[in-house]
Amino acid sequence: MSSHSAPDTVCHQPERDARLSLDTLLTYLPPSAQRVLDCTGSLAQRGATLKRHGIAEAVGLVDASAGTPEGDEGYDRLIHGPLDFTPLDFEDSAFDCLLLTHVLERLRNPEAFLKPLVKCLSHEGLVLITVPNLQYHKTVFMLSEGRWAYGESGVMDRKNLRFYTAHEVRWLLQRLGFTNVRFASLVGDDPATLPRDAEGYIHHGDVKAGPLSDEQLGSWLTEYYLVLATRS
Repeated sequence: MSSHSAPDTVCHQPERDARLSLDTLLTYLPPSAQRVLDCTGSLAQRGATLKRHGIAEAVGLVDASAGTPEGDEGYDRLIHGPLDFTPLDFEDSAFDCLLLTHVLERLRNPEAFLKPLVKCLSHEGLVLITVPNLQYHKTVFMLSEGRWAYGESGVMDRKNLRFYTAHEVRWLLQRLGFTNVRFASLVGDDPATLPRDAEGYIHHGDVKAGPLSDEQLGSWLTEYYLVLATRS
């Protein structure tokens, strides 16, 4: 790699955009989730998509970083502004599900933002989160080369203010009272892109890490996690 070239820090999984889409995420919601608060850093008619999937009540909480909504986004109610500073007036147990996409990474104080939202989630309600993974191998290897270069998407999206590994997300959710926290690799590279040697180590330049189990290797291959948790 030339010292002047921009490091590649984005997964090139063919279905990357489709896997990050709201249509895909909604397949993880149970039929009982009829009241949804969609906290997001993106637009593109998400309210209409929620309604198309049969959601009875769809409220949008859209971060200012997403731009200004143009026309009808399809929500029953839309709140738009900087999420860290937007006052919220939701009733307790108002929603069956909280969706957080392009949110955790753009907050100045995630715990302060999430605390009031926990109260508005019904008993045993579901929180569904997508979050980029700082442990993604392309990001780690970029750092090993002494670089920190922002881009337009993924871990190094120039809109991101905070960075997470699975451990940090689990710690945050458990502190807020969520239980049954589960992770899945939503977007990630094929294991063949990061082969292990005979002793189970991965190599890149001067970096040698391992030995890695299959589960540990998965943490290096994952660009975006899907996180599911329930309110205790």
